[in-house]
Amino acid sequence: MRRNYFRNSVWRVCNVLHGDKCTGKCRCKNHSSDQLIEISYNASVIYNYYRLFGSVINAGNSDSIISIVVNINGIISQTMLLEICLSSLIIFIDARATDVTNDGRSVCLTEECKRFATRILTNMNASADPCVDFYEYACSNWPTIHSLPLGENSWQLRAISDNENKKRIEEMMKMKLRGDETLPVKVAKQWYKTCMNTEDMNKRGMEPILFILNEIGGWPIIIGKNKWNDSEQKWQNIDDYYAHLRGSNLLHDVRVTAYGDTKEETVVLDVPDMPPYSWMLEEFSEADNVTLTITDKRDFSYWKYIVKIISKTAEAGGFNTTSSQLEEEIEDIFNFEWKLLKISSMVNDYVNMTVADFQKWYDNLKPRTQKSMVNWIDKIVSIFNESGIDISEDTMLKVTSPDYYEKLIPLLDETPSRTIVNYLHWSFVSSMITETTDEMRELDEKMTGNDSNVQENRSDWCIKKMELTKVVAHVEYVRRYFSDDMIETLTMGPKYFENALEVQRYYKFKELRLLKYKDVAEPWIIDPLTLNAIYLSQSNSITVPLANLQEPFFSRNQPNTINYALTGFLLAHELHHPFDELRRLFNERGEEINWPDEMTKQYYKSAQCFVDQYDNYTLDGTSSGPKIKNYGNQTFDENMPDTMGLKTAFKAYKRREIINGKPESTLPGLEMFSNDQIFFLSSANLWCETRDSQTLVTDAKLDIHSIGRLRSIGALSNNEDFSATFSCPLGSPMSPKKKCNIWKI
Repeated sequence: MRRNYFRNSVWRVCNVLHGDKCTGKCRCKNHSSDQLIEISYNASVIYNYYRLFGSVINAGNSDSIISIVVNINGIISQTMLLEICLSSLIIFIDARATDVTNDGRSVCLTEECKRFATRILTNMNASADPCVDFYEYACSNWPTIHSLPLGENSWQLRAISDNENKKRIEEMMKMKLRGDETLPVKVAKQWYKTCMNTEDMNKRGMEPILFILNEIGGWPIIIGKNKWNDSEQKWQNIDDYYAHLRGSNLLHDVRVTAYGDTKEETVVLDVPDMPPYSWMLEEFSEADNVTLTITDKRDFSYWKYIVKIISKTAEAGGFNTTSSQLEEEIEDIFNFEWKLLKISSMVNDYVNMTVADFQKWYDNLKPRTQKSMVNWIDKIVSIFNESGIDISEDTMLKVTSPDYYEKLIPLLDETPSRTIVNYLHWSFVSSMITETTDEMRELDEKMTGNDSNVQENRSDWCIKKMELTKVVAHVEYVRRYFSDDMIETLTMGPKYFENALEVQRYYKFKELRLLKYKDVAEPWIIDPLTLNAIYLSQSNSITVPLANLQEPFFSRNQPNTINYALTGFLLAHELHHPFDELRRLFNERGEEINWPDEMTKQYYKSAQCFVDQYDNYTLDGTSSGPKIKNYGNQTFDENMPDTMGLKTAFKAYKRREIINGKPESTLPGLEMFSNDQIFFLSSANLWCETRDSQTLVTDAKLDIHSIGRLRSIGALSNNEDFSATFSCPLGSPMSPKKKCNIWKI
């Protein structure tokens, strides 16, 4: 066997590992799954120290869900819990080793090990000092090897794997339908087929929208003033029509969600969802007495957007409406939407009452005209009936913003019926415009500030729009919890626009059905193919999509050194979210609690260390580089779990090594590094990234996570084990005298 490895030679590494001439890219075979691992635990804060108790979750193995049982009696540490979680997944790693190093470690020569070794070696800059800037040491060459794809602002290891998962879903969707496929998969494939058929969408043009408008008397603004009768077309009836069509009303919203300590599903009467870009009107709502001139509005991008869409709709319908006629009524729509946005943005305490009591409360506000008289009992009860759920006027409501309905009455009274109806149609049309033609999608893209080719990521868009990864993974969920007739309510026809409406209606009605099926929550709070995990304080649980358990993040055919550095860190990071700024206020039952004053004081003292640490970093690593004001506070809830998670993952890895009674295998070409060094190199590779320098500061301002460079050096410089592993002198940049910690691990 050849043993001539060079850390800085891509060709030599690939040549040795693959036995052929290297082109600079090593081959990679990945695996995907739509299964989930759920790991639950109880966390309780006990004054000056923390205990973790194991809890049992449902064990089982079905067609689509695997549950791992963590059943522990007594008090355990975070390290032990993490070890148990990973041990349940690993069992034994059978890395086929064929060589032994001088210190007695075997060399792992599986394809997975070769690929990860190549990744570490090609990314690193061995001439950099790991004790000065470990990110530069481990990741310096990443941007050279991984250019930034079009439309992306950053590119990391997770993003690459996410992209691979998208390609797998795309391949599945393109396959021909088989007779033995489950209904959800058939539905998903039909959706994808019609969603990708932009040629048919362009051929149909605005016809699907015009058909719907004509079904309910036409859109007043485009058919002309003398061809629409407000006595025949009440806005209340038009609103009901759209509720039947898409599952949502346009001047209010009805939801089902969990509230309070019991987590009982509750009917919520909320303010409406506004048209897609109505938020732009906020700049005009600084004062009630501001009067906008028509010139002010014409210069406003949202005004131009409304004009273009309505003009195109009128043109497609063959209506000869002049620009002056349109603009006069568009101004009325604009003003009504602006006022509606203002009253819907008012935040005040919710009120609990029955549907009948809400009706009485509303009527007591004395609506003056037919326009403000609303049969709320009928509207609320009927939308649930549409979804297959029976409720009555005695059903309890949580009214989130009573002031909205109080202000809605005078707004409706003072607004012409024609304007209200014009707005309702505008709200519907603007929400569906991207489901029509390329021209309309390009118009929408310009509103988002993205002028890239709209066809570039059409496949990704179609997958996200219907959440196809969830649909594909829904097999067991749908079979167990939905009746056949409910499944059949989601049917995909040959035309995309109608399918898009069907999907809206399906997801809304599925949400409303949670009122009856209280024990059947959506099993995937997070996309099954997402390379991430999530902690929920309400259920005190961690949900880990099984996508995380694929190469390179986890594999039976690579050493635990890598598995613990990547997937182990992911789990350990989530294990510490119960102690971030917000979630620390909830106990193991998801109930809000108060900490003792002394404990709170100590917590904030420890937290301030993290805040100061990240406030002092520049984004590019240079002394004169850009900084973000209050960056430490902005990112604390992720920085703290990064530091504590890395500490825990390393301790768990070392415990596993002791239990195994022998060191893990090393990687080919990395025999000169200890396993502990490989652990930290693997960890750093998780954060290697290529970034768009033009959007670096803007992106960082909007993200609660630190950028990759800072996630790496921040957590490592707080880690005593890292300092010892790389012999970093105390006081060096990567081993500061003051290291941040929430508690000792």
